[in-house]
Amino acid sequence: MKLFKLSSTVLVYMLLTIGCDSEDKLVVKQYEIINSETNHSYKKSVDVRILKKHTKDELAGFAHEIKNLDSRKYDRIFIFYYLPGMSIGSGAYATTHYNPNLQIKILQPD
Repeated sequence: MKLFKLSSTVLVYMLLTIGCDSEDKLVVKQYEIINSETNHSYKKSVDVRILKKHTKDELAGFAHEIKNLDSRKYDRIFIFYYLPGMSIGSGAYATTHYNPNLQIKILQPD
């Protein structure tokens, strides 16, 4: 029983320290990069899985994060967002493209 309590305490501590940001809020992963391709410094294409529909402001935040994950600079970055059950290459829910400035489109609204 003591081992269970100790294990539970350690697990809770790990979740609180690893899964929280600086304001002690639980950080929930909003997207997953499922594919990324580059063409020298000219172009980068990224396919992203999201779990639900998001606003343009939220998508802009994701785009900014994804763009800054790579220290290399590209002339154009094309980011495609897919909802669960959507196949890559068969039409995305939304796009955020740096071409060269950020353009946000929701292709399949409600």
